[in-house]
Amino acid sequence: EKIVLDMEINRLKNSDKLELSKKVKQAKYDFLGYDIKSRELDGSKRYIEVKTTRSKVGNINFFLSINEYKKAKKLKNYYVYVVFEILSKSPKVWIVDNPFNPKNSDIAMTPISYKVTINTK
Repeated sequence: EKIVLDMEINRLKNSDKLELSKKVKQAKYDFLGYDIKSRELDGSKRYIEVKTTRSKVGNINFFLSINEYKKAKKLKNYYVYVVFEILSKSPKVWIVDNPFNPKNSDIAMTPISYKVTINTK
């Protein structure tokens, strides 16, 4: 997340948006459904979910919580930033404009687990 946080601050600074760069923050709570709140160049909010891998750039599989998915469907300007080669000296970041809204045919989602609640009375 630190890589993306710094990248976002620099993106805004390099666009002469110093005041906006000061508003880039790491999310404090998991229930928010994103990892970083940044800004678009027009000042509107940009929500970023960060996914990382040690793999080289290419196809990726990652887990998405139901909360992250619901936020992606609801929030405008939601992005997934995939950081490849996370342990290298020069990680690569792939930015995906909200892949879930509208639905993207290049993305396959497969449910793999269920929450089960049992009343033991």
